[in-house]
Amino acid sequence: TQGVWVSINRYLADGLVKFNALPSSRDRADRWLLNERTGRLVSARSGATIGLGDPVKVKILAINLASRSMDLAITQLGRKKEISTSPISMQDVPRADGGRDSRRDLFTRDDVANVKGHKRGFKRGRRSQRP
Repeated sequence: TQGVWVSINRYLADGLVKFNALPSSRDRADRWLLNERTGRLVSARSGATIGLGDPVKVKILAINLASRSMDLAITQLGRKKEISTSPISMQDVPRADGGRDSRRDLFTRDDVANVKGHKRGFKRGRRSQRP
C-alpha cells in the first residue's frame, strides 16, 4: 500500500496515511502527485502540498495490534514556514528609504530635462488630425 508515513510525537508512534485518506477538496477524491524536484506531494485539484516535516493533524481510522500498525487520515494540513526555491524580484524587496527613489531629490525637473539632452515638449508628435 502506498501513502504517507506520519509520526505522532505525543505517543512516539508512526502510522500510515493511505493516498485515498489524504485530504480532498469539496468531497471529491483528489489525486496526489509527487513533485520530484521538491520531494513534496501536490494535490492536482486544490494545489495543497505535503512535505517532509510538515505538521498535520490526524484521525486514527484503525489499529491492528497484531501487526502493531495504525491507519490514519489527515484532518488538517499545517505548513512549516516556507523557504522559496524560486528567485525573487528586486521589486518585491522593501526599500530602506520607504520606496522613494534616492535620485529624486538630486535634480529639479529642469535639470533632469537637460541631463537627458532634450527640451520640454520635444518629440510630442502631431497634435492634430491630418486633413
